[in-house]
Amino acid sequence: MKIKNLLYLLFALPLAFASCDTPNEVEPTPDPVLTLTSENSLQYTPEGGEGVISYTLENAVEGTKLTATTTAAWITDITVGDQITFNVAANEETEAREATIAVAYGDLGFNVTVAQ
Repeated sequence: MKIKNLLYLLFALPLAFASCDTPNEVEPTPDPVLTLTSENSLQYTPEGGEGVISYTLENAVEGTKLTATTTAAWITDITVGDQITFNVAANEETEAREATIAVAYGDLGFNVTVAQ
């Protein structure tokens, strides 16, 4: 009986070592990809109006948020969601004006020019 148990042990021993040799492979996390899918320059009449910037974000990272900002006071109510929406105020002046909306996600980003 002891020989039979010893034979089982000898057959099982290589299987135990084989399972220890297999490393747990961890899939690398793909980098985020931010892509502007609408025009990078938007033109508005002097009356102003609503604006939309379309984008795609692949491989989002938990805890990182997409932002959209501008220094132009005449571009207001910027909202980030599935699309970026904003309002362009009426231009009461005769001079054309231009500003940039900067969109950022971590180290990624793009600019959209708004002209009126």
